[in-house]
Amino acid sequence: MSDVVFRRKVLLCLQNLKMFTQIVIARPKKHFHFCRQMKSYKRRWWYALLFMKCPKCHHGNLFNDPNPYHLEHITDMPQRCAVCGQIYFPEVGFYWGAMYISYGLTVLFSAINVGLLWLLFGFNMWLLIIGNAILLLAGMPLFYRYSRAIWLMFFVSFDQETFERTRKNSAS
Repeated sequence: MSDVVFRRKVLLCLQNLKMFTQIVIARPKKHFHFCRQMKSYKRRWWYALLFMKCPKCHHGNLFNDPNPYHLEHITDMPQRCAVCGQIYFPEVGFYWGAMYISYGLTVLFSAINVGLLWLLFGFNMWLLIIGNAILLLAGMPLFYRYSRAIWLMFFVSFDQETFERTRKNSAS
């Protein structure tokens, strides 16, 4: 691969990574404002998962700090939903099962990373290992939080009545 082609690919990857961090990780309100105003999207399970909302009412936050990259507050969760009162810790050690979800997410993420790195740069074992390790470390706070959100969604189902009640209460 020529030096110019390699530099273009690296520059393209860096631009995509910058755009990814601006849109998804930092989650500025201007990019996702359209989703927050459309009430029909709030009823969907993926809305609660993507924005880490209460799985029962889809209004309350699962974590005290919405930014997963404030590492000192990465594990801070309220005991219950501030909007509907759903308990986030139903029993002691409840989130031990989220380790399996986290494992599955990281294996899937690693497989995709290695495949993309292989396609972009060819087979170079050290590049694949180091590149994947860097991306896994960068995504660790997201994997942690999303695995907890997915695990809680397995056990708490969406309640249409609670959603409507909390929506009416927030509108008034």
